[in-house]
Amino acid sequence: MQKTVVVVTGGAVALLAGVLSFLTWDQANKVAGVVSALVAVAALGAAVGGLIAAAKSRAGVVEVSGTGAAVASGAGSVVNTGYQGGSSFAVAGQVRVADTGEARAEGGGDANSGHRQA
Repeated sequence: MQKTVVVVTGGAVALLAGVLSFLTWDQANKVAGVVSALVAVAALGAAVGGLIAAAKSRAGVVEVSGTGAAVASGAGSVVNTGYQGGSSFAVAGQVRVADTGEARAEGGGDANSGHRQA
C-alpha cells in the first residue's frame, strides 16, 4: 500500500511539473496556488480521518503479554501477572492476555495469571 501511495504521488508531482512547464509564469503561479490549496485541504482531511480511524480501532482493547512471575504468600496477599479490571474500569471491548508469567498462591494467597473482571 505504501509503495502505491509513493508511486501515485510521484506521478502526480511529475504530471504537475510537466503541465506547469508549458505555462507562463503568471498562469503557473495561479495553477500552483489552486493546487496547493486543494492538496492542503485533502491532507487535512486524510489526517483527521486517520486519527478517527485509529481512535476507533483501539477503543476498548486491553492487551497484556510477557509479564513476569509472582507469588502470593499468606492469607490476604494478592498477585496478578495478567489483567484484573475493577468495577471502576470496565472494558467494553476486548481483553487479550497472552504469555503471562506464573502466578502462584501459597498459604491462603490469591493469584491471577489470566483475566479477572471484578
